[in-house]
Amino acid sequence: MVNLVEDAIDKMKTSAAPVPVILVGGGSILLPEELKGPSEVIRPLHSGVANAIGSAISQVSGQIVKVYALAEKGRETALGQAKEIGMSGAIEVFYCEG
Repeated sequence: MVNLVEDAIDKMKTSAAPVPVILVGGGSILLPEELKGPSEVIRPLHSGVANAIGSAISQVSGQIVKVYALAEKGRETALGQAKEIGMSGAIEVFYCEG
C-alpha cells in the first residue's frame, strides 16, 4: 500500500523535485510519517474526518432512467415526476440501509 501511494505521488508531481504531501481521510492513518518522494508529510488537525466533512457539505445527486413522452405530459410535469421518483428512492435507501 505504501508503495502504491508513493508511486501515485510521483506520477502527480509536475517535476522531479520533492514536494510536501498533505494526507487526509480515514485511510491516511495507515500510512507512515515518512514517505519516499515528498519533502514532508503533513497531517492537518482532524484530517481523519476530511471525507466526512466533504460528504456533509456536498450536494446530493442521483440518477433515474425513465422515458417520458413530453408531448403528452410536458417537460415540467416529466421533470417533477422524475424528481419525485428520485427523492422517494433516496429516502427508501436511507431508511432501509442507514
